[in-house]
Amino acid sequence: MIPGVDVRIVGSAAEALDLLQSAPISILITDLRLPHMDGFELMSRVRASSRTTNLPIIVITGDSSSDARARALCLGAIAYFGKPYSTVSLCQIVKQLLDSKTEATSA
Repeated sequence: MIPGVDVRIVGSAAEALDLLQSAPISILITDLRLPHMDGFELMSRVRASSRTTNLPIIVITGDSSSDARARALCLGAIAYFGKPYSTVSLCQIVKQLLDSKTEATSA
């Protein structure tokens, strides 16, 4: 848990896309296996939108194949965690991303 971070959880990629268009979101954390639309399609749509094209994306998934990892990174994921994963490592990356956004907006 990171103090001051508001986490929003949605049940599908479509709900995530709706939220991304209606609220200021700093980081997207997604799985690859989602109902109705997989995480790859979600990442493609996030990158295609001018509003979210630079949004940091982190993938947490049970798919540990090198193909899935390479595809996710090619689609713009900045980190890829296979399950089981280290929550400490995840929190470190999230904190670094939030800190760098804070520094960029205050500069």
